[in-house]
Amino acid sequence: MSKMKKGVSSPDGKKYDALNLANSIIIYTKQQEPPYNFICLLKLMKLSYIALGNYLAVREDDFFEEDVEVWRYGPVIPSIWHEYKEFSLYTAIPITRKIRNHGFAVDGMSDKDYFLWALIIDVCDKYKDQNANKMVAITHGEGTPWFKYKKRLLQGERGIRIKKNEIRQYYRHEDNRGILVDAVRP
Repeated sequence: MSKMKKGVSSPDGKKYDALNLANSIIIYTKQQEPPYNFICLLKLMKLSYIALGNYLAVREDDFFEEDVEVWRYGPVIPSIWHEYKEFSLYTAIPITRKIRNHGFAVDGMSDKDYFLWALIIDVCDKYKDQNANKMVAITHGEGTPWFKYKKRLLQGERGIRIKKNEIRQYYRHEDNRGILVDAVRP
């Protein structure tokens, strides 16, 4: 059995991380017409998780090395939380130069970069009508990877990690993934 690659590389060889994903979601969302251009931390975390799940459904690498954790409001990628926690869960996140410089570069994109950008568009468009609370409900539902660990979380356990393969298997099911994933799935 071959070992999985731990992350995706950009054309210049730089590894992508969770903040590349989150920042690209912010950039795309801010380009939309109101009210679809609003993004808060809670919805950003859910969209990032769902985009990761859709990526994992069709790719064998893990996209980025960081673990996904089980938190009260659902699956969380900790670096995204720490980067944007100053905005609180429901406050709009403004677009900044730092965000623009740490998203996916559109110029000189490789095929994989185009796939990542298209995946972000697909996920954002699919869930644009959902508010943050609805996104929490979606990622908390029975049968989701988060739900598997709910009892341990409610008993006070912290630091619970969701394995990427659990996320991958969940999003390989046709009801859980986006349109793009169906189009590129082998």
